[in-house]
Amino acid sequence: MTTLRFRRAIPVAIPDPLRLAAAATQPPVVGVPAWSATATYKVGDRVTRGGVTYQCLVAHGAEYAGTWGPPLPSVWAIVP
Repeated sequence: MTTLRFRRAIPVAIPDPLRLAAAATQPPVVGVPAWSATATYKVGDRVTRGGVTYQCLVAHGAEYAGTWGPPLPSVWAIVP
């Protein structure tokens, strides 16, 4: 007999692809900097990308070479 054990799921915000597609043509949000693949971000930092504002959930730097950019839901949350 095999016993399966499951870890508790961690909820994450998954971006709505239709909202992202519609926002791709939107101008940047005034007062919120555009996301940069070469920047360092701390928890709570806000950026815009494709007309959508995101808040950083995990501190990270440029060593990730842009692979941690929005809309990666484990690192960035959409700000309503």
